[in-house]
Amino acid sequence: EDSGPGFAVARWTYDATTLRPGGFISGPTQFAVADVALWFLTFTVLGLTPMALTSELTISFLRPAVGGDLLARAELLRAGKTAIKGTVRIWVDGAPDKLVSYVVGSYVQLVSPP
Repeated sequence: EDSGPGFAVARWTYDATTLRPGGFISGPTQFAVADVALWFLTFTVLGLTPMALTSELTISFLRPAVGGDLLARAELLRAGKTAIKGTVRIWVDGAPDKLVSYVVGSYVQLVSPP
């Protein structure tokens, strides 16, 4: 969706086949879009690296997510030589002031394969 120094935005396109009963966008879907946003954020800080891996991700669900695409904006909290820590705010398209979830996570760059 968008990226720049210290931020990245990812979009999940609404797909009715993945909804929970009642039309709710699932927690795993929100988790996935947050993870992708942090992955993109890693590239804005550490450069394009194929081995950037999630090391920690915590999500707080704030309200039901219903009715449209999800947008996830990741912002940098701290960067090291091989790791980043960031936050992600997730909302339904058209309502950026009504967060549906809030995420804190970390990515590490694997320097040499195990």
